[in-house]
Amino acid sequence: MTTGTVALPTAVSIPPADPRLVNGVDAVLEVARELKIDSPEMYEVAAGELREIVARKKRLEDARTSMKKPVLDAGRNIDAFFKPLIDTLAQAELIYKRGMLAYEEAERRRREEEERRAREAAEAERRRIEEEALRRAQEIEAQKKAEAEAIAQELREAGDDEGAKIIVEQAEAEAAAEADHVLQSAAAEAQTVAPVVPFAPPPRAAGISGRENWKAEITDAEALIKAAAEGHALAKAIVVRAIQEAGNKVASQQAKSLKGELNTVPGIRAWDDRTIAVRGAK
Repeated sequence: MTTGTVALPTAVSIPPADPRLVNGVDAVLEVARELKIDSPEMYEVAAGELREIVARKKRLEDARTSMKKPVLDAGRNIDAFFKPLIDTLAQAELIYKRGMLAYEEAERRRREEEERRAREAAEAERRRIEEEALRRAQEIEAQKKAEAEAIAQELREAGDDEGAKIIVEQAEAEAAAEADHVLQSAAAEAQTVAPVVPFAPPPRAAGISGRENWKAEITDAEALIKAAAEGHALAKAIVVRAIQEAGNKVASQQAKSLKGELNTVPGIRAWDDRTIAVRGAK
């Protein structure tokens, strides 16, 4: 990168404007305001004035261009001097920004992966607690029933069938209550198990911050239009906005060739915005 080949201007020489072009413009406007075009003769007078105005405008524009050229040339030289410097720094800026965005994305994915693993670990721990509680509840029920059945068997052998029945029913009720208590306690404990994610603050640097910059693109115009036609509110809003922003330009381009025929298209109004053309202005 070099800048020594471009000379920075220290002064700009601007040629003076021709007084004959500059003076008397207000008078031309006053004449235009006073002139009434109400006959073929006055129409011709207006046409002559109009030709002179257009010719004078052209001479003024030429003078403006001539006077402005040194300034524009100086501006171009200044731009040419600074552009390679700014472009070089812009490349360095882009490299840093891309690298920092890539790091932020990698950190985001790493945090998401850690959160996923933490959720899976917490879910596995909850399942372990619940499965252990279920196993314990089943053991309690089996033990209570076995103990009750042994006592009930002795009562049956002694001829007390009714007493045996009562013992078994009591044991089943106690076993169910104790098992339910175990399961409820385990459920409460499982609810307290939360994912443990190592704290990792997002990258920070003085004067630097990441900002969201959402964008969108239309990948299937037909699908979007179909959704709008079917009543999808957001799709309809997008289609209407797109037509309003770009449609007028497209319709105006078509109107140049189709003219009034374009009025046969629903939702479009075509008209002749007639103008006056001036030829021979010098």
